[in-house]
Amino acid sequence: LSTGTPPALSLTDGRGRSKEARRQARRTMRSVTFSAAGRPTLLTTALNLEDSDWMPLCLRWLAAAGLRKLLLLHSDDYTCEAQSRLGVSQVQVACLRPQQLGMGVGEGWARDESPDWGLAAHPVETAYLQRGKMRLMELAVRDGLDVIFLDVDVLVLSADFVPRLAAHDSDVAFASDRRTIRNPDFLVHPEWCPASLPPYRTYVADWLDTGLLYARAGSEAALWLLQEVQSLMDSFVITDADGFQAVLSGHAQLADPLRSPRAAGTMLANQTWLKPLWLQTTDRLSQRKKRRGLSGQPGIKPLNAPLALARWEHYSKQAVARGLKWHVYPQEEFGGSPV
Repeated sequence: LSTGTPPALSLTDGRGRSKEARRQARRTMRSVTFSAAGRPTLLTTALNLEDSDWMPLCLRWLAAAGLRKLLLLHSDDYTCEAQSRLGVSQVQVACLRPQQLGMGVGEGWARDESPDWGLAAHPVETAYLQRGKMRLMELAVRDGLDVIFLDVDVLVLSADFVPRLAAHDSDVAFASDRRTIRNPDFLVHPEWCPASLPPYRTYVADWLDTGLLYARAGSEAALWLLQEVQSLMDSFVITDADGFQAVLSGHAQLADPLRSPRAAGTMLANQTWLKPLWLQTTDRLSQRKKRRGLSGQPGIKPLNAPLALARWEHYSKQAVARGLKWHVYPQEEFGGSPV
C-alpha cells in the first residue's frame, strides 16, 4: 500500500496557520469541483488507512453514478498514496490533510490534542478528522462551493443523487438517523447500537446523521451553523453530529458534555448543558460484568443531553434571524445507519 516513506512535514503541521497552505487547499478543492444543476459542487469524504478497504467499493459506485471527482480528507501519512494504488482510475481523487485547513473558530486542535470520546465508533483519529471536516465545509461554502460530505461507507446508487441534493433550497441538509429500519444484527447484538432497540427508538426519532451532509454555497446561515458546531467541538468533547443536533434540536446524541468539558471548563459547561438521560441495554449484557455505578455498566451511555434553556433560546433566535433552512432526507431514499 505504501513505499513506507512519509511525506515531508508541511508548514501547517501542528497548528495549521500557514496562509499559503490554505491557498493551496482552496486550489486543491477547486481541482475536483464539478457542476451540479448549474452550481459548482464539491464531493468529499474523510478516512485514514485503517478504513481504506472501503474505498474501492465507494469509488466504483461513484463512477457508476457518473461522479468522477472526489476530495479525500485524511490525517495520516499513507492514506492518499494507498488510494492511488487501488486501481480505480475512473474517479479523480485529490487529497487534503486537516493541517492544511487551519481550524477556524478554534486554532487549538493539533492531531495529538484530539479528545478521546470513549466510544468504539469515534476514536481520537476520527475526532480529528471530524473537526477538519467541519473546517473544510466552512471553507468550501465561503469559497462559493456547494459541498456534499459522504462517509466512505455511504454508497451512491443513483445518478440522480447529486441533482436531488442540489435541487432544494435548504442551507444545510442531513441524512436521518432515526433507526427505524429493522436491522437483525442489532437485535442479536444490541451492544453494537443500543439506540436501535425498540424501547429507545422514540428517543432518537429526530437524530441527524452527518455521514451524509450537504451545505449550500454562499449561505450566511450555513456558515454560521458550521462555525457554531466547530465552537462547540472546541469547547466540549462532542462529535460533529452532537454539535449539529444541539444547535438545531436542542440536545446532543451520545455525549455527556457536563462530564467532559474540553476548553470550556466546568462553569461554562454548567451554563450550556443539562444532565442527559442514560441509555441501558438488556439485562443479559449488564450481567456479563458487574461494575459499580450506572455509567460503569456495559452498554450504558448518556443520551440526548439537553442544552440549557438560555443557550437553546440563543441558538433558536440566531437561526430565525439568519433565516436558516435545514432539511432531513427521507430515510427510505437516503438510508442512514443502520441499513
